[in-house]
Amino acid sequence: MKERKNIFIVTGEVHEGKSTFVRQFSDFLLKEGKNACGFITRGTFKDGIREDFALFDIKAQKEYPFISSEEVESWVKFKRFYFNPDVFIRGMKIMETCVDDKCDLVILDEIGPMEAEKGGWHEVMNYLVENPDMKQIWVCRDNLAKDFANEMNIPEDNIFSVAKTNLSDLHKKIFK
Repeated sequence: MKERKNIFIVTGEVHEGKSTFVRQFSDFLLKEGKNACGFITRGTFKDGIREDFALFDIKAQKEYPFISSEEVESWVKFKRFYFNPDVFIRGMKIMETCVDDKCDLVILDEIGPMEAEKGGWHEVMNYLVENPDMKQIWVCRDNLAKDFANEMNIPEDNIFSVAKTNLSDLHKKIFK
């Protein structure tokens, strides 16, 4: 299987700022006139504990309720959270639009334990790897980055830690 040099993984620890970093990077690209698309997961805290997440569609600039720490009827439980199954469908449609529009960069935030078990965004990951000419950023925690890189044949030098990378360095690597 050919190395997928078009996919870059942005990684960090829990609450280290991975989504914030990628959001800043997408804003930087938009100001530069590049067509960034995909989605970013935004979390909210209550008493210092992660409570809810929304999925933010970069291109449409819309937000959708995605994950809750409290039970929601018809949402799917995984570990301590409940996931809105409709948002997984919406997320795939967002990615299909990115591919159809030939975006300069596609952002998938975030892949994690659910995807490691072949659930969640795993179908989206499999769809995106079939687009070798499209530059992509996938966001995940440090402890899963190498596993996803190995599974999807992404070179290890395409893994960037938010603690050790700045926007300019990431831009140079992706758009060299």
